[in-house]
Amino acid sequence: MIAVVIGVGGLGCPSALVLARAGIALRLVDDDVVERSNLPRQILFSASDLGLRKVVAGAASLVREVPGVSVETVDARFTSATAAALLVGAGVMLDCTDRLETRFLANDVSFAAGVPLVHGAVLGWTGQVMPIAKNSRGAGCYRCLFEAPPAEGIVPRCAEAGVLGAACGAVGAKMASEALRLLAGDASGVGTLTTIDLRSGNVRRIDVPQENQCAACGTAVRAVA
Repeated sequence: MIAVVIGVGGLGCPSALVLARAGIALRLVDDDVVERSNLPRQILFSASDLGLRKVVAGAASLVREVPGVSVETVDARFTSATAAALLVGAGVMLDCTDRLETRFLANDVSFAAGVPLVHGAVLGWTGQVMPIAKNSRGAGCYRCLFEAPPAEGIVPRCAEAGVLGAACGAVGAKMASEALRLLAGDASGVGTLTTIDLRSGNVRRIDVPQENQCAACGTAVRAVA
């Protein structure tokens, strides 16, 4: 089984490293290049990687760290047009992007393709992780938590609000651990949102119930699945 890591950035780098060290085959998906501003929080990259494609530099770093690990690279963006091909052979996908529209798309594709998803996000000192899977009775999804993307500009992106590198490491490691649980057939964490605040040290776990009217996993969708 392959773990598909969408976004090789602040979350994708530590997630991929943990999974590689656990012996999991990876498919890295990103269409960006390494920039100097990435280096404080994207741990697979160094100054010698500046200007390189992220998937290429990330794969090379993983192979150096974990000789023999299987890493496939896809220099593309995760979109409705590319999603099906990117998930061929996938046992789990990790949404490590900072785009709200991609988070909703990953959630919807997860249910359509039957591939479990680990959502992760980080902003400033705080982050959140939520495993999502089809056929988990009573467990909600990302749309059950946030019905639809907010209007453009309402929620700042990481580049605008800033991100603590340590928060990326903590959230990325948590995402990888949840992915490993799902790959092992343990869905007990599905539908639970974990929030982490590195400034206060607080960790909260919130059960997200399935909403009957949810466009991704609600009653109408389940009836035709």
